[in-house]
Amino acid sequence: TEVFLPEGAMKTLAQRALMDASLARRLLTRSGMPANIRAALFLHASPRQRMNILRTAEALALSRPHIVDQSRIEAIQTAIDQGDANRLTAHLSEALSIPHATLYSILGETSGAMLALALMAVDAPEALVRQACRSVAAHNLGVPGGVEDVIETIRPASARWLMAAIAEAAASSAPLMAETLTLSEATERRIA
Repeated sequence: TEVFLPEGAMKTLAQRALMDASLARRLLTRSGMPANIRAALFLHASPRQRMNILRTAEALALSRPHIVDQSRIEAIQTAIDQGDANRLTAHLSEALSIPHATLYSILGETSGAMLALALMAVDAPEALVRQACRSVAAHNLGVPGGVEDVIETIRPASARWLMAAIAEAAASSAPLMAETLTLSEATERRIA
């Protein structure tokens, strides 16, 4: 039997869980967890849980018109082609209105799914998403499965909602993250 936790307590636990995979896994098994809190734990979710989170994001996203900024997509393409993780993050940070350091730490996730999600959120073409994620997983053959799940499951509006939920949780736990990880080093290794 699960003990009821108020939403505030779940948010606090979710913030701690960003740096504690074991806690995140336990929280993700709870029933009745609000979608935004579950989304914040996307980084630690199993493939099945990630698919559920992606489906929830898709169901919750409002279909609002969104104008694709072609010049931004071209700048992102250039940053990817040059392996410039800092510039790529700067373009994504500006487009998604997520602080640079917060986004940089999020993009350091090893499967490439977070990078795919961020790129989908700015309406990057699927080919560009795959190209960027291949460079993240250069030691693997092809594109990691989590990336394909993101590409096949989510639309840009849903990706923007999910990125906002993840960024909100990551930003609120930034002091914890800064103590355990040098943001630039972690992401440079994975994106470059």
